[in-house]
Amino acid sequence: MCAALGLVVGARDGTLRRLWPLWLAGFFLFGSLVPVFYSERYSLALLPFYATLAAVPFASPLAAFVVSLGKRRVGLKPLIAALPLAAAVAMTVKVQARVIDQLPVEVLDCAKTLRRLKAPGDRIIARKWHIAYHGGVDGIAFPFTNSLAELAAYARENRTRWLYFSWPEAETRPQYYYLLDTSAVVLDSGRCS
Repeated sequence: MCAALGLVVGARDGTLRRLWPLWLAGFFLFGSLVPVFYSERYSLALLPFYATLAAVPFASPLAAFVVSLGKRRVGLKPLIAALPLAAAVAMTVKVQARVIDQLPVEVLDCAKTLRRLKAPGDRIIARKWHIAYHGGVDGIAFPFTNSLAELAAYARENRTRWLYFSWPEAETRPQYYYLLDTSAVVLDSGRCS
């Protein structure tokens, strides 16, 4: 809606005419994206042009929102802009607190143990290799296997001694969910090797 309003306001106050180089660049960029299979992410390249159009009505002198206080004229736009900015800052703090809360901090404790117990040439199977980095060992991708026997065969094949398994791994590989239970004992029903 703001971009559509920007077209109207920009045509009226001359902003569209002054920004002709931007529109020309946007036209050529759009033209270069036309032959590409469409996906939402391709429109991200055009976001600066849409955002410019959306900003036009708010930057236009037609809606300056100026009040006179005696001999001084005060623009209300900066004061009005402070409201969504304050809301955005409050939401950003909330989102960042959630992101920080979800960081895999248990990896650091596990990495200390791994660093202490590792042997030269050790490897670890993990979905993400931050544990390998902090533990000072090489990382091996967690395979998409369906049984503990297949996982063990993969570990033997890659000469890997360690396995890191936490709830994100369990979410992507639910067949191994029981590995989260640290009190569980896994017995091999077949032969041991």
